[in-house]
Amino acid sequence: MSSSTQSGARSGAQDQMSPSDITALEKAFQDMLSSTQVKTVSEGSTTTREPAHEDSEEFDFEDEYSWLDRMTPSESAAFERAALETLFTAEGLPVPAEFRYLLTSESDIAFPSGNDVYDHSLTARFSLDETELKNPAAPKDFFDIQNLNRAISPADAERSDVQKRFRNPSDAPDPNAACIMGFGADNGAHVGVVCDPRTRQFLRAHPLFRKPLCIEPHYSAIPVYIAPSGVHADAGQGLFAACRITVKERLFREPPLLISPARISGHIALQFDTFVVDRVVPPRVRAAYDALHNCWPASNNAEHRFGIVRTNSIALNFPTRTREDPLTGCFQLLSRANHSCMPNVVFEWDYKTFQGSLIAVRPIEAGEEIFLSYTDISARKAVRRETLQRMYRFKCTCLKCGPN
Repeated sequence: MSSSTQSGARSGAQDQMSPSDITALEKAFQDMLSSTQVKTVSEGSTTTREPAHEDSEEFDFEDEYSWLDRMTPSESAAFERAALETLFTAEGLPVPAEFRYLLTSESDIAFPSGNDVYDHSLTARFSLDETELKNPAAPKDFFDIQNLNRAISPADAERSDVQKRFRNPSDAPDPNAACIMGFGADNGAHVGVVCDPRTRQFLRAHPLFRKPLCIEPHYSAIPVYIAPSGVHADAGQGLFAACRITVKERLFREPPLLISPARISGHIALQFDTFVVDRVVPPRVRAAYDALHNCWPASNNAEHRFGIVRTNSIALNFPTRTREDPLTGCFQLLSRANHSCMPNVVFEWDYKTFQGSLIAVRPIEAGEEIFLSYTDISARKAVRRETLQRMYRFKCTCLKCGPN
């Protein structure tokens, strides 16, 4: 988040605090600066700073605290988090929602993060690796390489045209066969994938197949936080705005933790923990996956992990699949968004950068919960409720549906 946005967020936090809270906050800040030791943590190191002597006739504030400017980015982030915790929690004050995103650390997210990592323009170049498509280890004569590279587009309007450019399905391997693979650089943060042979070949030819996958923007600027949701009895945790979000603002972009078909065969479901999650999902990504909510009953770890994918998956657009039989993705942040028939964000998937994102459809205030729609909001209430009860095991009581 830009410095101007952060400044606005902080002003909003002050507007929500009483005069006595602000006085206590200012006192805590002065006490912290005049303390005998200030510690900054960076990979286990500790820096100690002695205060100026009380009898000193001159006090050069800029020189006394010039060590702040010499901090590394990790030291600065650690100091800022420690300062916020001191200023609020140590004084018994609640941490305003506008500040909570600043308390996020890099270890809290499954993938590396950064600003402007990928080209998101409509003219961004995207082409499949023809060498990989010609690889004899892959199914032969499966892609029309020349036409496919020219036809790839995320637009639904071009989906049927892309499908026509594949060779006759009779030339392909068994479409019901399951391929299990990793997608992304082997850096401890890649996506686990369960797919069909056609999609496997497409992914192996993808320009990011062995490249690092990233969350954008930098984790410290992602304007959301995770907290318990009371939207319905079994909601688990939800996604909340850490500052005011404007209409059409893109909150963040993130790769999925796991991709799998909407319909998974029984033999894979029964071994979902060891055959899929433990086998192809790296530990850091696996921890984020295991932290997601499961609304389905489970008597063992395989059922629990399969319940997670059933509870949290979002349909993804791939040119190798039809809209009726899509692949789905579980996300660390996106999948935390609960349902409402009056959503304040919409989901967008870009297979070129392998990222999903949320886009605000109306202004969202700081502290407000972020809602997606899990079903067709144009359907009748009875139909919406039946779909949600069958697929996600809850009765929707959002503002559109009402309590009854």
